[in-house]
Amino acid sequence: MLRFLRELCRSATFGGRGNGGERIIGNIVKDQNGTLTWVYELSFWKNPVILITVAKVLMLSLAVPVVLAFVLGLENGIAEAGTLALTVLAICGAILGVLLVVAYLMIGIIYGGKYQVLFRMDDKGVHHIQLKRQYDRAKAMGLLTALAGLAGGNLTAAGAGLLAASRQSMYTRFSEVRSIRFSPKRDTIYLNGSLSRNQVYAPIEDLPLVRDHILSRCRKDVKVR
Repeated sequence: MLRFLRELCRSATFGGRGNGGERIIGNIVKDQNGTLTWVYELSFWKNPVILITVAKVLMLSLAVPVVLAFVLGLENGIAEAGTLALTVLAICGAILGVLLVVAYLMIGIIYGGKYQVLFRMDDKGVHHIQLKRQYDRAKAMGLLTALAGLAGGNLTAAGAGLLAASRQSMYTRFSEVRSIRFSPKRDTIYLNGSLSRNQVYAPIEDLPLVRDHILSRCRKDVKVR
């Protein structure tokens, strides 16, 4: 889809610019205000980033029953408490592991093996918008084209249509980002705040542009890994 979008944008622009001064940079549309917009399709089967993220959350959730088992077992000694905690860890870990794999496979099948996201990133932050399954590729590309000004339509109406077509969205302000981690192998940039976590996906060839945009607008003391 991204290849088709790039070709579509190029065919509708002259010298790499749209009707409203927009530019096409790789797979990303950059408008006259510097806002970057792009669509990314994450494969459930080729990119494990979502599976890894959910697995980490489940691992943290294991801490509660394990600690509780350890505390309850202290009345029989530290050795007994440790054995009980490890037993609970093994049992709960196995159960959650099976549930995770089954749920991931089911969701992957329901989504057709792909997680489709549209990103809009300006000077203030980045908007991560998950598109509904029925919001097919043609509609997504048509709306993105409108947002880029290529269709010469009403951008306000197009933006409203985008939000109406979204299943779930998350906005992260750059001023609230405390740490950033780059994972080129997974086409992912992790933005971590005090109370929020966001993941920005982009093709490997576009990651430097997205990375530089984020770094230049985050706090100077942000931790980068």
